Amino acid sequence: MKHKSEPTVIFEDEYLLAINKPPGWVTNRADSAVGPTCQDWAEKYFQNDLQWQASYQQDEVFRSRSGFAHRLDKDTSGVLLIAKSDKSLKSLMSAFKNRQMQKTYLALAHGCPKSTKGIISAAIIRHPRNRERFSVSVAGRPSQTHFEVLTQLNEIN
Repeated sequence: MKHKSEPTVIFEDEYLLAINKPPGWVTNRADSAVGPTCQDWAEKYFQNDLQWQASYQQDEVFRSRSGFAHRLDKDTSGVLLIAKSDKSLKSLMSAFKNRQMQKTYLALAHGCPKSTKGIISAAIIRHPRNRERFSVSVAGRPSQTHFEVLTQLNEIN
């Protein structure tokens, strides 16, 4: 099944490729993924890139991720960074792990928080009964989200 829109290139240099992932696309291949993934798309895109192919052949982490430094949820659109070498991948993954990357999301929400700005701090972990979801747990990894309400829309009856 072909999606209406495919990932598009928004930036490329000798180290990385930045793509716009449309909603509905899964980032990495998984048993639960149906249809094409961004990982499939990248492998086709880089089929003639000698540097990328060399890293794919020689480095197990690079091969398992096809150069993807991070993921976005299936229904989330946005920028994905794909390393063009194993060295670039390790550098990008380290930057994400050490929180040297800032991610910004824009969301539509039903209802409105009491405050128009704030920080949500909670430890999150994969939900024990539904592995596709996350939940708050003291055993989880620390997470911090800064939010700001940009616009409030009145409910239409």
